Amino acid sequence: MGHKSTAAEVARRVDQIVTCLINGLTRSQMIQYGQKQGWGVGPASIDQYIASAKVIFAEIANTKREVETGKALARYDMLFARNMQVSDFRTALASEKARCELLGLNAPKRQELTGANGGPLHVADARQQLLDRLKAQDQDNPKE
Repeated sequence: MGHKSTAAEVARRVDQIVTCLINGLTRSQMIQYGQKQGWGVGPASIDQYIASAKVIFAEIANTKREVETGKALARYDMLFARNMQVSDFRTALASEKARCELLGLNAPKRQELTGANGGPLHVADARQQLLDRLKAQDQDNPKE
């Protein structure tokens, strides 16, 4: 019977599995990777490492938007100030434009919807097609 992995070993392995997932390795490739690394664990352990790695991804995804927005704003402010100090106005302006974009301060961009081949959008036609489909479904599946 093999030795039990320490918490530190498991943590290192999970970090390596995180990298494997980022790089797009499949489960079977990760099993092979673990074998090549001499981990001495089977597929079930690799599955546990993969599950732990997915928890890490979920935690990263749940990072508070406000924190990330604040960090980005602070970076833009720093870039703006540094570029103004060295009279690099073009880069300072680029930083300020990016900051305004992040904050949604720019005027909204006009967008238009068009139909097939750039022609007019016929909402009434789409509505009627949807109603026809629903009616056909009701006829195919009568209520009991």
